[in-house]
Amino acid sequence: MTQRPGTLLLTLILFAVISATMTEARAQRSDVAILDTHAHLVPDRQLGFDDALAAAVATMDRYGIETTILMSPPRSSEVKGNYELDDFAAAAQRYPGRFRFMGGGGSLNPILHGHADPSELTTKVRDAFATEARRLIQAGALGFGEMSSLHVSLAEKHQYAFVPADHPLLLLLADIAAEQNVPIDLHCDAAASEQTTPERLARFPTNPKRMPATIPALERLLAHNTNARIIWDHAGTDHLGDFTPKRINMMLDKYPNLFLSLKIAGPRASTENKVISGKSLDGAWRDLLIRHADRFVIGTDSFYGGKAAAGVIAEFTRITEPHMRTTRLFLSKLPPDVARQIARENARRLYRLQPQP
Repeated sequence: MTQRPGTLLLTLILFAVISATMTEARAQRSDVAILDTHAHLVPDRQLGFDDALAAAVATMDRYGIETTILMSPPRSSEVKGNYELDDFAAAAQRYPGRFRFMGGGGSLNPILHGHADPSELTTKVRDAFATEARRLIQAGALGFGEMSSLHVSLAEKHQYAFVPADHPLLLLLADIAAEQNVPIDLHCDAAASEQTTPERLARFPTNPKRMPATIPALERLLAHNTNARIIWDHAGTDHLGDFTPKRINMMLDKYPNLFLSLKIAGPRASTENKVISGKSLDGAWRDLLIRHADRFVIGTDSFYGGKAAAGVIAEFTRITEPHMRTTRLFLSKLPPDVARQIARENARRLYRLQPQP
């Protein structure tokens, strides 16, 4: 059967359009590869990480994450089975280029919260804290994290902890971070002033009846050593109502050493000031992200684990996939140049990482 010239021409045009569209889609996918700056592994009972690392790589491949920075959650001295980068760094070497590490969540944070009262600090404690901090950098840590100031409880057996962000040990850590030219990854739920604990949080037994103010002390930490880069965690998930685009904008204008890690909440997450609502990018967030495109990174706060995950940690592993899907949706709503900065380029600069081949 002979094809008419007009039909052949139309077919060729359609083929060219489809090919160009597919090429553009592949290019866009490459352009918005993610460098995830904040994720956790769930060890098995023998403190093994093989299953968790395999789960992490599988998820990273599905969502176009080229590298993930792993860290211990901000642990307390009361938690059994604390772990630090020493415990999972060797196993992660089986996946060249896919993982890097922060240090301190399993070693520095217990010291910090074990001496919440500054009057209890001794020279011996300060020296031990500083020695461990410098050891972590020598062991390959890109910086310090996950450290915590205010950490509210979000579930029945989830930890509540608080020290002000200008605690003497955090000021000391800022000085060491500046000395070593590395950032501090800080969990600090945002409260402009002391407030009654919101009803949805008051039902969890470890939360107090009133939440302390945190932002004034965070500002003092930022002003203490302006050469210390502070990454304020979990922007986009606001449990106390003060982690707003307006406040973030004011603080970014005031403190050039402040950066923010974006945790893009899924559609069912119970939190305020979401970046994505439904399938739309919030207008105030869009304006903020474009204005300060060089000050944000992606930090999914993912928990990767195998069968060992149980209780509240199992729930955290379950919601990793919705967070990933919403993060991909979020990046697709940004101008391409802003998406590339936030997804990958800012993190490379902030953590002094070389591009992967």
